[in-house]
Amino acid sequence: MSRLDPATRTCIALALLLCAGGIQAPVAAQGTPKSVVEVQAREAQRTDERFLAYLTRFKAALAARFGGDPTVLMFKASEVEGEALVVTASGKPAEHVIWQEGKWIPNTNRQLRPWASVDVAAAHAFHVSQVQEAVVREAIHTYRRKPGKATDFLGDLSVGFDPDAAMLIARFLTASLSGTGLGTFAFDLASGMGVVIVRAPQPAPAKAAPRQSDDLRHDVARAFVALRAVAPDKRLGAVRVERDRIDITLAERSTYRFDPTFALTPGARYDGIWLCEKGFVEGDVDWGNLPDLAHVAVLVDHLDDEDEPHARYIVDRSRECGPVEIEVIFDNYTTPQPWVKFDTSGRYKSASH
Repeated sequence: MSRLDPATRTCIALALLLCAGGIQAPVAAQGTPKSVVEVQAREAQRTDERFLAYLTRFKAALAARFGGDPTVLMFKASEVEGEALVVTASGKPAEHVIWQEGKWIPNTNRQLRPWASVDVAAAHAFHVSQVQEAVVREAIHTYRRKPGKATDFLGDLSVGFDPDAAMLIARFLTASLSGTGLGTFAFDLASGMGVVIVRAPQPAPAKAAPRQSDDLRHDVARAFVALRAVAPDKRLGAVRVERDRIDITLAERSTYRFDPTFALTPGARYDGIWLCEKGFVEGDVDWGNLPDLAHVAVLVDHLDDEDEPHARYIVDRSRECGPVEIEVIFDNYTTPQPWVKFDTSGRYKSASH
């Protein structure tokens, strides 16, 4: 069921309130007292007539605005508002228009989507004249003759091509005053006969890949194995190693992310300026030594032992293509975060303090 607009929610709320509190009929002017159900049924009929009257006015408004017999992908109406996706020209997106209480209003923050994909809906576009008041009226009467339906509230009427029904259908939103709640009532737009739609089962969601690592800082070698399967001869530009991800930028600016499931996913091309395009190779760095550098960095920068598990690493060359450096950063601090830099042999170079 689509998201309800404010007017529909208000109408349904009022209908359910009438059910909950009952309706006090003006019995003084009547020959005999009427039961609550009879009064509710009569009010439902009045609501139906108001809806049908607005339906006629909305169709006329569409014809006046777009000329002739407009072609639409979707059509929707209530007793106070009408919406349509109008085909204005071949190959152009349909125009979403809203006619509320007798005037056109902007469609800001509003959407009307076909039940089928846009191309399928376009192939089954229909004319406004196909929404015939006589057919809709008979469909309503047929629905209300069913046991317990005389007092139901009929909300928005939506018309479009339903891919599960493989046909053009009309569908009312219903609210039962007998306690069965919200529902829908669908019928054939041409004949008014009820339609039972068997929905295709939703595909089962894909299972998430199992997590292979709780700390990728110890799995850099695995990341390079995955990288070399897709980029065997490319030089590295920068490698960022964190507990839950390893981001790799190649010297030719392609990017990849290695995650805890050991999946390597390509990313957007790097367009920044902080990159040495000569790059380096993974053999330039002892990647297994990174955790040891975190311990040294804590000592050098006079940090606490509790900071060590929060280390992350950036391995790259400056944009002037200087030597490869390993920067250890502690992300449990607010900016500026403490850092310590080492060369590829593990010798201390500089620090934030």
